[in-house]
Amino acid sequence: MAPGIRYHLLTLIAVFLALAIGMVIGGSYLPGAIVSGLTRQIRELNARFTEEVGPLREQNRRQADAIGALVPMVVGGRLKGMRLAIVQTGDYGDLATRLRDELTRAGARIPSLVTIPPDYRTRSQMTAERWLPALRAWHPGLPREPASPMRVLASVLASGDNGADARALEASRLIDVDGSLTHGVDGVVLVGGTGQLGESRVDAVDVPLALALRGLGVEVVLAEPETVEASSVSALSAAGASTVDNADTTLGTAALVLALQSPRGDFGARATATSGLLPAPPAAR
Repeated sequence: MAPGIRYHLLTLIAVFLALAIGMVIGGSYLPGAIVSGLTRQIRELNARFTEEVGPLREQNRRQADAIGALVPMVVGGRLKGMRLAIVQTGDYGDLATRLRDELTRAGARIPSLVTIPPDYRTRSQMTAERWLPALRAWHPGLPREPASPMRVLASVLASGDNGADARALEASRLIDVDGSLTHGVDGVVLVGGTGQLGESRVDAVDVPLALALRGLGVEVVLAEPETVEASSVSALSAAGASTVDNADTTLGTAALVLALQSPRGDFGARATATSGLLPAPPAAR
């Protein structure tokens, strides 16, 4: 549970307390009566801070501990038997790795983590003479455009690799695969969002990949950190994918697990979470 307005007001009191301390440091330049008054106010503020803010911090800590203990009970084993792939389309590789571990603990099998390079758009244009002929051998008439390799990747994820597609994409350094793409998956988690200095790839990567996957009957959920600089939630929501905008938090991880088994929605803690904090567990529907 997020801190209330009372907590923030008391935090501001602490700021003024620090300012008052600074004034006292310069007290040698003020009359004694003013210094005495400021000293008394400092003592009162310090007592109020200790009395009210300290317990609120402890309460928040206990609530966080309780959530951390309850979430594994809610999501444990819910993804048993489900095959998932994780595709890092944005700038948050640490989150992609952490989610692989968390989803595995929820019972999912994750045969592959695929990373799309930050300069994908430029790279796809510069290496088109390499990947286009190789992919057209299995996909005749494939357009020469940045979205084409993502549509092929969707086919690989949905049905398994034919032995040539993934090799062509990797040879052109359009994807990096940790694991195996031999067999198809039931769902794909796109770990998106762009950092402060990153270049958005949502139009060339996330949207065409999500649309192609959904067209092939594969569940797609976008996961982003709560502090993302440039979000992909709106674009992926419009493309029909579920979204979780705080996947780097304990509750966000729970939302991701439940979203993989729930009707489409936008979940999390930001204004983009129009479906609420968490999907209802499937058993409760």
